[in-house]
Amino acid sequence: MKKETKTQALYLLINQSQKQQCIEITELKNRKGRDLLEQQSILIGDEVVLASASYKIYKFENKQNKMVTKY
Repeated sequence: MKKETKTQALYLLINQSQKQQCIEITELKNRKGRDLLEQQSILIGDEVVLASASYKIYKFENKQNKMVTKY
């Protein structure tokens, strides 16, 4: 699940199965963010690994559009 504002995006990843799951989130590939449960910086690679019956909450800063001022 994803919830976002103009400046931030939160991702809630849930694995309800009894097996480890690998999740590919292409929009996050090679992005730096923060693991809110572990309170540490992260870098997302090709996929996120979720242990059985677990969840993760990640926060990412959205890229802000630069305003162009005409004179």
